[in-house]
Amino acid sequence: MIRVGAVAIMLGLAGCASQLAIVEATPSHATIAVSLPRGDGAVEGGIVACYDFGGNTSPPKFQAGFVEVSNAVSVRSSVVPAGGEYTFVLPQGSYVIVGDDPATTLSPLPSEEVTVVSGEVTIQDLQYYGCI
Repeated sequence: MIRVGAVAIMLGLAGCASQLAIVEATPSHATIAVSLPRGDGAVEGGIVACYDFGGNTSPPKFQAGFVEVSNAVSVRSSVVPAGGEYTFVLPQGSYVIVGDDPATTLSPLPSEEVTVVSGEVTIQDLQYYGCI
């Protein structure tokens, strides 16, 4: 898990303040800019492709799938295209992220616990257990 602090740019919109979080590109992730309402953070990542031979490539190739993030209060979901990433803007707190690629029969489904911190973007990829 990688946490990236926000570049604080305060936007005065009808008395509300937002900040812009910019995550610079890494070998496995594209540059993203996320507008974060006050008190919110974000989580971003992809479903890492599983390989039968030769191990994972670097950077990881992301596969298509369905991603769901939940806590005791809410559930949000997103469909992720092949090569794509998910981004959820969420209130600060603890969440569980679960990914599912309907094209695979691997189990259990990849899941990770993540803590969303106000004003920060957390990068958390999902990978099927037992992948090489």
